[in-house]
Amino acid sequence: MQKSQILFITSLIFAIIITIFAITNSEPVTINLIYQEVIASQALVIFISAAIGAVIVSMLGIIKYIKLTMGLKKLKKDNESLKNELEELKALNDNEQMSVTNEADYVIDNTVQKEEDEDILSKEQ
Repeated sequence: MQKSQILFITSLIFAIIITIFAITNSEPVTINLIYQEVIASQALVIFISAAIGAVIVSMLGIIKYIKLTMGLKKLKKDNESLKNELEELKALNDNEQMSVTNEADYVIDNTVQKEEDEDILSKEQ
């Protein structure tokens, strides 16, 4: 089973338990709303309380999802910039290696030329 299926089944079981609890407690109750008193069925009060709780939990879940999505976008952007930087550094490294190789060829060519010049000078003397 997937995580979403397990959560749905758990939520459904919880909703059934709340319904049974509300139906068994259906006497009228007085609710004091700071400046006003309201008489309502206890079952209605239980359902409204459960619904408000579900809305609050959903809002918190949505906020967490948005934060995670924003964090993921930022990480993807950072990852892309780091990949670009890595490619630039690899290109720079390749250019430096070519430069070193060319310098080594120059040194070898210079050394050979010096040896030839020395040979010519020694023959002339």
